[in-house]
Amino acid sequence: MLMYCNNGLMCLLLLVVAAASASGKCVQKSQCVCEDTETGLVIDLEDLFSYEDDDDGDDAFLKAVADDDSTYYFHGCVDAVFNVDVKNISGDECNENSITFCYFDGATRKLIPVGNASSFRFAADPKHSDLTNIVYKQEKQDFVIGLVCSPELLKPELVVKEPKNLMLYSKYACKVDARGLSGGSQLLIAFFVCVALYLISGMLFTYCVVGGRGVEMIPNLNFWKQLPSLIKDGFKFVVSGCKVQQIYNSM
Repeated sequence: MLMYCNNGLMCLLLLVVAAASASGKCVQKSQCVCEDTETGLVIDLEDLFSYEDDDDGDDAFLKAVADDDSTYYFHGCVDAVFNVDVKNISGDECNENSITFCYFDGATRKLIPVGNASSFRFAADPKHSDLTNIVYKQEKQDFVIGLVCSPELLKPELVVKEPKNLMLYSKYACKVDARGLSGGSQLLIAFFVCVALYLISGMLFTYCVVGGRGVEMIPNLNFWKQLPSLIKDGFKFVVSGCKVQQIYNSM
């Protein structure tokens, strides 16, 4: 890649872009969260059903219908007892157990519980390095749900890609920085805010009450003028081993 760079700045930009687009394995940190091992970004599905037009409460689930009439019901990373209304079924285990994923087999007319919150795992997609999957391990064929980052969607969408392979489009499928500001950053912000308030309030007081103008408006002006010499004296004190130097006047 470097052989195509015309100058050092272009090389630096390319390296930054490559680093920003890097994506590692998303390691499961909790029931609903996985963390990218390269970037530290996380996928958090805990609020998957927090959209405002949810009229079904905590028992809401996403539904995707395949061409063969097979249907998939997904409740995210939180277990729930499904209230699936399907006629002429020969099995109804999904409505009797607390699970996260239910599968209606159109051929056998059975509602089959696929797994609960503790049985699915986050895993990297073998074909797309930037895609993370939810995998429910099965004896014959795993159920796989690919997580597609869709920040523009208010409500998540579940789509059948192929038998037992689905795609979940949601803003909660995006990798985000959940670390927030560090303690040092918060202290710096607080420091500069305090300095700004100190200067503004002090200058207003000096201007309105004392009648100061120009440089005289700076609060505690004499202290700030003496500050460089105070710092110099402090530095000398530290260099001397914190010893007090006594000065005698000659008689």
